[in-house]
Amino acid sequence: MKYVEKDWQRSDGKYRSLGKESREKEKQLSAYHPAGWENTKERRPNEMMKMESSYGGVALGANRRQKMTMVVHEKRRSRGEGLKWNNRELERSHTVPISELRGDFRTNSHSRSDSAFAYEESLQESPLRMMERLQEMMDENYQLSGQKVLPFLNRKQDAAERKEIQENLRESLEKENRSGYLLWSRRQEAFAQEQSEKSEMYRRFYRELQFAREKSRKLMGKGDGFLSGLMQTAKQEIDEGTQEEHPTDNQEEKKDCKKS
Repeated sequence: MKYVEKDWQRSDGKYRSLGKESREKEKQLSAYHPAGWENTKERRPNEMMKMESSYGGVALGANRRQKMTMVVHEKRRSRGEGLKWNNRELERSHTVPISELRGDFRTNSHSRSDSAFAYEESLQESPLRMMERLQEMMDENYQLSGQKVLPFLNRKQDAAERKEIQENLRESLEKENRSGYLLWSRRQEAFAQEQSEKSEMYRRFYRELQFAREKSRKLMGKGDGFLSGLMQTAKQEIDEGTQEEHPTDNQEEKKDCKKS
């Protein structure tokens, strides 16, 4: 069994954060086609965060009605795998809900399990709760685009792979198969490295989500003051950028404690 590097482990599979650049106008949410009823200043989601690799991305927007919309989409697949339009973009007016899940998840109606998807949530919801609901969606609903773009949430897939490795190691020992044991030992080492990288991806995604949510709460609900609020926040980000890129985990915990 030859180990094959995952797309997200490749150099062009690493995520870049694109949501902190200074903007002079409201920006449409990436990979998202709003429904007709969303084409108003009050309802249209304005992009606050974007993380992308050459394979896919996550964009988060918010509107003045205090609602966030997260879009998870693919851009391409490796090894010649085909990619349809409904994997690349989300057409809000043609989506269907995943009704059995907590949280408002929607996919394109063409293919529920192989499609870009959106997660809609209140700005009052905590990032931790949002991460929990994303995890539940990945656990309960087989969603190929989600597995490709958010590999650090593939808990069931990781559990199955861990079990396979352990069973093959045990079998190799029982049969005194030295070559087989060495092979699966190397796979176990690679798997442990993957889990370490996924843990770091999870922590980074959580920080980005928290940053975007706080930014949205500052800016939305300001009516015609959106632009001035956006410019003020962008200036503050630039001023603080020399100190640290994002709040530390300890600072995040203190903020959550103060709010509660």
